[in-house]
Amino acid sequence: HGGIAGLRGTLDVLAAEFQRPVIVAEVAYPWKEDEQWTTRPNMNWPKTPEGQRQFLGEVTAAVRSVPGDLGRGVLYWHPEAVLTPGLNVWAGGSCALFNDQGEMLPGADFGRAPR
Repeated sequence: HGGIAGLRGTLDVLAAEFQRPVIVAEVAYPWKEDEQWTTRPNMNWPKTPEGQRQFLGEVTAAVRSVPGDLGRGVLYWHPEAVLTPGLNVWAGGSCALFNDQGEMLPGADFGRAPR
């Protein structure tokens, strides 16, 4: 719920203090506008497929930069939460890694960035 600089600092402190691998779990970012995101802090990227990809790229880069090569991964929260008529879907599908037609968004490729 903080910015990328705060995330980097926290990961660095954890790695230095515990000398154990670290992961970022339950990360998500909207690919489309939804009323629940209008008042949230740290929504610094566009709420678009490209903004979602940029956010995930920065989170992944932060994990990969953890000292001692202790950054191990990023776990996305509800990538499959696609808007489905008649069902209550988390965040109305706004944070899924698939659009409303079930097609994969660019953000789904965030883990493939080169080291």
